[in-house]
Amino acid sequence: MNQSVKGVLQRLQKKHDFAIVALTGMINNRGNSTFKWKYVLGSDSQRWKRMELRKGTGLPGVVLKTGKSLVVQDVSKIYNPEELFRFPILYFENIQGFVAIPIWNNDEVVMGLVVLGDRAPRHISEAEYEALKADVEKDLRIELLKELMLYENT
Repeated sequence: MNQSVKGVLQRLQKKHDFAIVALTGMINNRGNSTFKWKYVLGSDSQRWKRMELRKGTGLPGVVLKTGKSLVVQDVSKIYNPEELFRFPILYFENIQGFVAIPIWNNDEVVMGLVVLGDRAPRHISEAEYEALKADVEKDLRIELLKELMLYENT
């Protein structure tokens, strides 16, 4: 686990007071992109380690289809319990309110997704969302680009 990425995730979690923070990594295998949860802080279980989602499925798929962030203040008002099986991170971690933000590389390709969530519904104001998005762009994106450069140079 990259300690600088983990440190940024911990700061985001603490500063914005979220119970759980999860970050995907994208795996491109012969043109088939899949997403795996790479870092999860505040998890109640280890199931996230086994979750692998194909492009277009799960929470990463929803966000990546639109290329936009997703803010859900009360999961139960949007999804019924049966639908939550399509979103395993929400289901298994019992996330009730969350913000999901795509992270773009310099070539304007999504290189990951960060989800910050709570186990109770949560009101997320426009100002809070903007501050969170700015912190992700300013801190997390930079660390992920550094990690990607290190990986490509090995």
